[in-house]
Amino acid sequence: MPCKVDQSTVLIRAESEKYSDKALELERLGQFENALAAYELALTVDPTRGALWNNKGSFLADRGRLEEALVCFEQATDFEPKKFAYWWNKALTLQEINRPG
Repeated sequence: MPCKVDQSTVLIRAESEKYSDKALELERLGQFENALAAYELALTVDPTRGALWNNKGSFLADRGRLEEALVCFEQATDFEPKKFAYWWNKALTLQEINRPG
């Protein structure tokens, strides 16, 4: 039996993807403050999506904002605990700030 997906879930995912894609594009263009704002909008739309938290965390870590990145990676692992990459990013960030997990 096929899994029935709620239409609102599909719309939320599409909207958050739009902002996430925009953030990646703005980051590529060097518009870092606007990119961060787009990540924030994506998370406002879909705050329980681990991938969005992970992407924002990676963005912050790349800019040396490690404590903020760590919070994002913790959110990512809370929402999607089976995603190895999120745990890896969290571990690397903890190592970088010399803090045990």
